[in-house]
Amino acid sequence: MIKLLFSLDGRINRQRFWLGVLLVVVLNVVLSALLLQLGFGNSQTQSGTVAIDGQIQQQFMRTVFVLAPLPSLLLSLVSAVPMTILSIKRRRDRNVSGIDVIIFTALAMLTQVLALAGLGGSMVVGVLGTIQGIWSLVLLVQLGFLSGTRGANRYGPDPLGYGDA
Repeated sequence: MIKLLFSLDGRINRQRFWLGVLLVVVLNVVLSALLLQLGFGNSQTQSGTVAIDGQIQQQFMRTVFVLAPLPSLLLSLVSAVPMTILSIKRRRDRNVSGIDVIIFTALAMLTQVLALAGLGGSMVVGVLGTIQGIWSLVLLVQLGFLSGTRGANRYGPDPLGYGDA
């Protein structure tokens, strides 16, 4: 698993990509819960009513736990490393260098830093967020759903074994 998440060697297929994504998500959830338990966040209680055709159907109250901005940024940086590595290896399976993934990650980090600096409501952050959203959908299709190059390519042998003698 360490090699999957922290080594840029070779290519990975879709199955290994999704396994790596799942591992990073689980790690993120565990670290978020730990940071919240250590006091690096706050909670907000929200209440309201649900009405259908003007008639109150249900009242609700919920508590939402949110990480503080700086720990959230640090957690994003920690999870960005294995996610970027997984994505680059997946792009390489499609015979693409992965430089687009590095640029995407840098844009995502820039957007989060600008928001942390209090520029979250600015037009620049809004435009960056829109670009990032569209780009993330393109990467989702490229990384998660399209098959890789059959046989060996310039980044290594086929992870599914096609083209092996």
